[in-house]
Amino acid sequence: MPNRINDIARIAHPHPKEGGVTPAEAFDDAAIEAQERREDYAENLQGLVDATDEDELLAALSIAADQRKRAERLIRELLAYGRHFTGGTQPGYSWHTLAKAADMPYATARRQISDDDIAAVREALGLSRAPEEG
Repeated sequence: MPNRINDIARIAHPHPKEGGVTPAEAFDDAAIEAQERREDYAENLQGLVDATDEDELLAALSIAADQRKRAERLIRELLAYGRHFTGGTQPGYSWHTLAKAADMPYATARRQISDDDIAAVREALGLSRAPEEG
């Protein structure tokens, strides 16, 4: 019997489409992996709903928003790393190239990096001094 949690799990982890998996021979494995991810997701969401009595859709949206924030932070920190911790002149790490890889406009990529992002990268790398500006 379908329920909202299973519906949300299907949306979050859809079944792969024929022709959408490369190489084509990996389709069955991809389908099995998607099913396992759906089951894990549904189980975790059900556990959260049971523990908090929160609405399942609102909980899923909140989780997705948190994931988006983490992904945005990671992108900023990777941009900071590429420009401020690799010498900034390494081939392939120009602002234009990094922005393209991050799927954002050049000017947006440059504005995204804050001193806090640079400090977070410095801390993650165990560095005690400020990096050279790139």
